[in-house]
Amino acid sequence: MLTLYHNAVSVCSQKVRLQLEEKGLDFEERHLSLMRGEPLRPEFLAINPRGLVPTIVHDGVAVIV
Repeated sequence: MLTLYHNAVSVCSQKVRLQLEEKGLDFEERHLSLMRGEPLRPEFLAINPRGLVPTIVHDGVAVIV
């Protein structure tokens, strides 16, 4: 299972979403609000200590893109 943590206006996130969709991969989306500082909350920093989107979690392993 793939989970994509992203923001709709992030160009990097848009590129990753496009690639996942072009490859026909099923993935769960988790939208993070940059304006509310959601990527800097402790629960997301536990996944990506850099606090950046996009981040993919594949079978429990974070892939920081």
